[in-house]
Amino acid sequence: MQLVNLMLHKGTNIELLNQKFKELTTESDLLMVFIDFTDVRMLTDDHFNIGNLKPVFSQNTNTTFVQHPTAEARSHTTNLLYNTKLQKHLTGTNGIVKQGLIHLAIPNGWSWGGPASPYCPVYAELFTNSTSDVAL
Repeated sequence: MQLVNLMLHKGTNIELLNQKFKELTTESDLLMVFIDFTDVRMLTDDHFNIGNLKPVFSQNTNTTFVQHPTAEARSHTTNLLYNTKLQKHLTGTNGIVKQGLIHLAIPNGWSWGGPASPYCPVYAELFTNSTSDVAL
């Protein structure tokens, strides 16, 4: 299984990324990409299909603590992308952790009780063996 952590910057050449993923992976590889869109100004469908991968979360899913997204503060900054081979191992259980990440001593605008980071952890549960019911 290949796990890739990828941070995209504005102006990232999506076509080049598609080519690199095709060069570095085969159809028999299990591939999951942890992707950060923080620096990308305008997200398009191309960003969610890099290397013919599929996103765990849709583009309109809020993966941050941002309540009211603006041009500078988008609500979708992270995602998990997977290939068709890995799809058989996904249990369908996934989520965004938003509870337990704030503290009273952290500023939240002009008040207190803010998050340590505006980014929320995301996860997807996988079966370790496609023929068993043991989840990872």
